[in-house]
Amino acid sequence: MAKREFFQSFLYALLYGLVFYALQLFFHQRTMVASLPNESNLHIWDATYYKEIGDLGYRYSAEKGMNSAFYPLFPLVWKYSHLGVVGISLLNVFFFAAGFAFISSLFKLNSADKFIFLSVPSFFIAFVPYS
Repeated sequence: MAKREFFQSFLYALLYGLVFYALQLFFHQRTMVASLPNESNLHIWDATYYKEIGDLGYRYSAEKGMNSAFYPLFPLVWKYSHLGVVGISLLNVFFFAAGFAFISSLFKLNSADKFIFLSVPSFFIAFVPYS
């Protein structure tokens, strides 16, 4: 029973993430959204630091400051997976789904509670290249 609940929660979260991208495509086709997620508009803000840490390690620059505020695991996963920005974003959806399934099976959430937690607006960060 626990494996079934884990798998069900995993699928809920995975489909939630994929529907997130599908809705963006739908809204883009209806000209309600100007652009789709791509290499240029996903590689902004913290994603640039994660990519830099993965490629060059922790560095200090007088112009940019220091990137030591970021944990090393996500940059290492990005570096060794050899994924682009879109690929690492999709991998984040997978990681989010696995984490959500673990937590929801640990606390034995029912389906309604799972959907409520998945609908929290701040979960969008699970679908971009952030840790």
